[in-house]
Amino acid sequence: SSSSSSSGSNESHIGGGEGYSNVVPESEATTVASSLSELKSALNGASSGDIVYVAGDAEINLGESQLTVPSGVTLASNRGIGGAKGGRLYTKGHPWGMLTLESNVRVTGLRIAGPRWDWVDETETTELGLDASGSGVEIDNIEGYGWGYAVARTADDTHVHHCHLHHCSRMGHGYGIATEGSDYPIIEYNRFEHNRHSVQGNGGGYEIRYNVVDVPGISHVFDQHRPGGKTMKIHHNTVRVAKDKGGRDGGGGNAPAVAIRGTPSDVAEIHDNWFYNDKQPRSSPSGWTDEAIIQVHTDSWQNVEFNNNHYGSDEPASDVGHPR
Repeated sequence: SSSSSSSGSNESHIGGGEGYSNVVPESEATTVASSLSELKSALNGASSGDIVYVAGDAEINLGESQLTVPSGVTLASNRGIGGAKGGRLYTKGHPWGMLTLESNVRVTGLRIAGPRWDWVDETETTELGLDASGSGVEIDNIEGYGWGYAVARTADDTHVHHCHLHHCSRMGHGYGIATEGSDYPIIEYNRFEHNRHSVQGNGGGYEIRYNVVDVPGISHVFDQHRPGGKTMKIHHNTVRVAKDKGGRDGGGGNAPAVAIRGTPSDVAEIHDNWFYNDKQPRSSPSGWTDEAIIQVHTDSWQNVEFNNNHYGSDEPASDVGHPR
């Protein structure tokens, strides 16, 4: 159910929604839920192979509820079918894992909404929308917004694709996807915007490919924390964020598209991306500067390789940047 190559894709399918083909219609549902009690009952009764469906017109307030999608179950709604926005699961609270995804779960076609839209500082409690802790999890065609962490704690083989993740704008967090310590989740064909960091790494690695990051940005876009992660591959993305709207340094300068903090134990390969930030990487790193690619906490490039990236808003060759 994944799109592993760029063949046949164009920007209209990036981020999912209208035109996304791998949808789940309500006719395939095992059970359909329109309320919190129905959703709890459906998930509690579901077994591997079942499809629990959130009705397309449902808006379900989960509050502080933390629900689990059992192994092998698909949780779906109708985003992108005939222009539908998808059923909405939302909270004004701060759950740490509104939905916990066990192994081989798929979540598709939903809106997952957190408690805020506007920027908040670190005094407000953070929260997590989709806790992708199981192995073999697929998250696709989701619109997620308003979280400290929209998707997080990904397992080594999590696949997040064709999602629209935006307005995750909390100081200190504000992550579209936080891979934490996972080895190699695949993050592709997503649309990101208005996140503090669209993808954060905290150890481990990831592959980030075929995504579009729209303005505005708040801080650097793709992140890896100290000590620098393992294997990171970042390629064929278009990052339209050039300016830092605010955040770590108060904004005003250019926003790095990639910030590797520390030294990868293997390598960070950054190639064939279209970065609207027109400042090319320095010959030697020098802390928190504002080029498109920076490496922090070292004064020489170490296990960070970059080539064939395009810097600036003028359009490069069609094989550089997102599929189009």
